Amino acid sequence: MTAYENTTFGPFRAINKNVEFLCIQRYLRNESTKGNFLWSLISGINYIDRKIIRHKTSAEELDYDLSEGQDWK
Repeated sequence: MTAYENTTFGPFRAINKNVEFLCIQRYLRNESTKGNFLWSLISGINYIDRKIIRHKTSAEELDYDLSEGQDWK
């Protein structure tokens, strides 16, 4: 069993990027026996010489499904 079983990641969007920093937003949907979970995730990544030196992710639970009517496969 994997940590991402029954999990779908939605489209990724770069919010900001340069030679030292990347900020992305993405969506996550998990369909488990405990119910469906929908999240918006934002990650900030600092790197030097192609090596990650800091990574922070913030998650917000959503009360609606952004994928309705979309093909996230």
